Amino acid sequence: MSSPSDLPLETVARSPSIEEEDEDDEELEETLSERLWGLTEMFPESLRTAAGASMDLSICAAKKFYSFSRSALWIGTTSFMILVLPVVFETEKLQMEQQQQLQQRQILLGPSTGMSGPLPPLPGKA
Repeated sequence: MSSPSDLPLETVARSPSIEEEDEDDEELEETLSERLWGLTEMFPESLRTAAGASMDLSICAAKKFYSFSRSALWIGTTSFMILVLPVVFETEKLQMEQQQQLQQRQILLGPSTGMSGPLPPLPGKA
C-alpha cells in the first residue's frame, strides 16, 4: 500500500467523495424560473390562487384607471379649448384695443390727456 504522500498531488486532491459532490452539483443546476416555481409549492394552493386573483385585479384596476385618466384628460382639454380659450382671446383683444386707443390719445392730444377721468380744477379759480 502506498501512503498519501507517495500518490501524485492530483489523486490526493480529488477523493471519490468530492467527485460525487461535483456530479450532484451539475445535476442540480436549474434556471431562475424553475427555482421560483419550486418556491411556490411551499405555499398552500388557496394562498396562491388568492395572490393570483389579487394580482389580476390590481392589473385590471390599473388598466381601467389609465383608460379613465386618458378619457378625462381628453374631455378636460377639449372643453377648455372650446369654452375658455375664446373668452381669453377676446379679453386680450379688447385690452389691446383699449391700449391702442390710449396711445393714440397720448400721441394726438399730449401726455396729460392719456389719463382717464375728469380734469383737476385750476388753482386760481375756486
